[in-house]
Amino acid sequence: QIGGHSLLAIQMASHVKTAFGVNFPLREIFLRSIFESFAKFTGELHKVHDETNFKLPAIIPDPQNRFKEFPLTDIQQAYWIGRGGDLELGNVAVHGYSEFDHEELDVDRLEQAWNRLIERHEALRLIFPGNGYQKILSEVPYYKFLRRDYGKLPSEVREEKIQKVREELSHEVMPAEKWPLFNISVTYFPEKVRLHLSFDALILDGWSFDILFEEWKQLYNNIEEPLPPLDVSFRDYVLAEYNLRTTPLYEKDRSY
Repeated sequence: QIGGHSLLAIQMASHVKTAFGVNFPLREIFLRSIFESFAKFTGELHKVHDETNFKLPAIIPDPQNRFKEFPLTDIQQAYWIGRGGDLELGNVAVHGYSEFDHEELDVDRLEQAWNRLIERHEALRLIFPGNGYQKILSEVPYYKFLRRDYGKLPSEVREEKIQKVREELSHEVMPAEKWPLFNISVTYFPEKVRLHLSFDALILDGWSFDILFEEWKQLYNNIEEPLPPLDVSFRDYVLAEYNLRTTPLYEKDRSY
């Protein structure tokens, strides 16, 4: 009567799941449109939830084994298989390429900030040995940006060269078993610097990319700025996700 509709019902179910850890069936919301009834049913679901112990496994930090091999996630496995030629439409990397122009880019400072991120984020030190597993490298060399200077070239030659660079980098398939699975370079023009960014999706998704760029910007603006410590390893997360498959919650979902 006060304007409820299906989209709000879905949002309510989501908020209830976040607050109480229970799945509130959408049809029940419409059957229990009075809040007293809604709250009572939520309590019943919560009681059943506690009795059946449908809880997510904890992520347990294991720094001593951080650099041992561990399984791929489902999406990484799909990407990894698709890189090979065993399947039709294979031999393709899931990969992103971008270019950014800047009139006054301090390339040395940007490079230094990027190496801080390599130290901080394990995904930037991932390799895939070829056995269906992945591994975080404990140490990697200082990463230097490749630098091209096209500033003194005639414009038509410069355009031909930059198109060749773009074609090469935008269709790149990096060897998954070797570090790094990213490629950063710069090209100098008379009036600007162009930054070329090439990333394999085995190590980054869209959300990760946003986090990485925000931190890169912070470090570029202030290289001494401390970033919040990361206590959980990507390996810890993946193993916890695998442990989920032994829980009653997983069995319930699979049965459904």
